[in-house]
Amino acid sequence: MERFRIIDSGKTLEVLITVDDPDAFNRPWSARQRFRRVADRGPLIEEPCAENNFTYFGFDVLPVPTADRPDF
Repeated sequence: MERFRIIDSGKTLEVLITVDDPDAFNRPWSARQRFRRVADRGPLIEEPCAENNFTYFGFDVLPVPTADRPDF
């Protein structure tokens, strides 16, 4: 479960995460992260995901490495 809320008069975004998975944890696990607002730097630039990224994050890796078998 994820909960997002703006606090501190709009200066901070707080994210609360709770994982309730009895197969992985013996009790629910929670975390909190806070992001503070910074000065306006203009519009956010969309970053393509790995499937559509032809520069592969600037590492010049061709082709994208893939596993021979699953690691789980």
